[in-house]
Amino acid sequence: MEKSKVYFTKEIIPESLIKIYQALGRELKGKVAVKISTGEPGGHVYGEVMSEGTLKLLKENNIQAEYKTLTPNIINRKGDDICPMEKAVKDCNDFEEAYILLQYKLKEIKTNMQATKII
Repeated sequence: MEKSKVYFTKEIIPESLIKIYQALGRELKGKVAVKISTGEPGGHVYGEVMSEGTLKLLKENNIQAEYKTLTPNIINRKGDDICPMEKAVKDCNDFEEAYILLQYKLKEIKTNMQATKII
């Protein structure tokens, strides 16, 4: 069976959802239902590549998970270390804490990228 395609939007507003439907090449007619996944308990996660730590965390929180490739760790783009986002939550067992840690790490990465552009 072919895997479902997943589309993401940062803004949950009607215009964003319409853009997703346009990307699908579908016309909106009549009543339309949209599934919004927030990672709530009992949810379902699919990842092309998933780390063993992520799979463990999801299972511990009763979230179904599927993956194409399971790996001990997600590796960074250079291929010489663990992905900085994965490293930020490596020892975390709580979703809310993980979310905050990821926000901080993303802000740090963006700040470093902007500083590099200035130099």
